[in-house]
Amino acid sequence: VDASPRDRNVVSNAIDHFRFKNNNARVAELRQLAAKNADLELASEDKAFTARKESFDELGKAKDWFYLVGEGAGKKVRERAERRGDTLLKEDTHRHLENAQRYFRMAEAKSKEKAVQDKALRLAQEHEKKGEITQATNFYGLAGATAKGEELEKRSEAQHRKSEEKRQKQFTKDQDKL
Repeated sequence: VDASPRDRNVVSNAIDHFRFKNNNARVAELRQLAAKNADLELASEDKAFTARKESFDELGKAKDWFYLVGEGAGKKVRERAERRGDTLLKEDTHRHLENAQRYFRMAEAKSKEKAVQDKALRLAQEHEKKGEITQATNFYGLAGATAKGEELEKRSEAQHRKSEEKRQKQFTKDQDKL
């Protein structure tokens, strides 16, 4: 462990080994090391989220370290994930709302997942009114209304085919005049 204090597998195996040997002092020491590593991962997660508004890998690593710490330590990760989701829920872009939903799943915040779906549905309807079919379809998918998005896409394709046929007929007529 002293040679690889940041290797989760080594620390995990050491905890299991000393727990089996009933060396509780060494287990407690290793759990403190895991807590320190979890805090380092949370700091890394904070930097990653600040830089790119996405930090799932870093948060997952912190969660893995907190698992080694033991009882209730994962609460920090859930709280952090919920805060990240809250931050992204304020945005109106598909990517941010999709990530907010992932963070809320990680935080086990069902009511906030529902808030993401409600907002996505509202945004889908707004984009549909503007004629932005692809974006509307994406938001419908995020809202859990995939069937509505597919129906919208089919209607749009049918309209496009109809207008294309009309354009080709007009082109043929104009060509015949020449």
